[in-house]
Amino acid sequence: MKHFLMVFCLAAYVVFGPVDAVAQRVKKDTSGVKGESRRVRVQTEKGDRQVAEPLVVPDDSVYVFESPTPLSGPTRELIADRTSFLIRLMISGNGYGLGFGYAYELSSSWGMFADFAFSGARNTSELELQDPFTLIVYVPNKVNRLFIAPLCLGMRYEIPKEYVAENIAPYFSFGAGAAAVIRAPYDPFTSDIFSSFGGSTSYVRPSGFLGAGIMIENSEKSYVTLDARYYLIPFGGDGLESIRGRPMKDFNGLFISLAIGIR
Repeated sequence: MKHFLMVFCLAAYVVFGPVDAVAQRVKKDTSGVKGESRRVRVQTEKGDRQVAEPLVVPDDSVYVFESPTPLSGPTRELIADRTSFLIRLMISGNGYGLGFGYAYELSSSWGMFADFAFSGARNTSELELQDPFTLIVYVPNKVNRLFIAPLCLGMRYEIPKEYVAENIAPYFSFGAGAAAVIRAPYDPFTSDIFSSFGGSTSYVRPSGFLGAGIMIENSEKSYVTLDARYYLIPFGGDGLESIRGRPMKDFNGLFISLAIGIR
């Protein structure tokens, strides 16, 4: 029995001993990311043999690129400040107007705002003439200067970003509120508009609008909007005269506006 055990141990040493030594010689640094194993051919005292060797990806061969600056323009998801103030320049068939607003963004698609605007209003048949002696521009048969000042609360919905460019946002908007309609006496002998406000009268009427436009993000601190709004401002009753004998019973109209938003 003793001789059998000695022969068995000697045979085990001859067969397995050199393979274990070779395994130690081919052992690699496995501190990296381990993958699947592969079969490699090594030379032993008994001849060539195949052993399993793990596939290793060293840690220093894995690179992660991170740009120091954004690869595209600012997006709604990158902008932390959700509040902004707006200055708006308006133009319509009644002339020019000026507006101010405050906006708060509820999400990447929805926002709410408060908007105030001031613009003139006039009858579509008004025709300006110039006096050849005084060179003053006047409107025949005009009896009043009319102005509108709507104050509205509204909502804005932006088209999802996957359908448009990252820094461009087409949107739809709507709002409702009240409008002040101001009547000031017209003096054909002066072109000073502000002097007529001394005898002015104000009326409050409901107002609302529907609109559509496009927002362009310039940076995280500013943006520009270009939109069109159709205002509904009914007056009712006998209306107000701008031209004698032709009262205006509503002050509806289309306004084109360019606004700058500052966060």
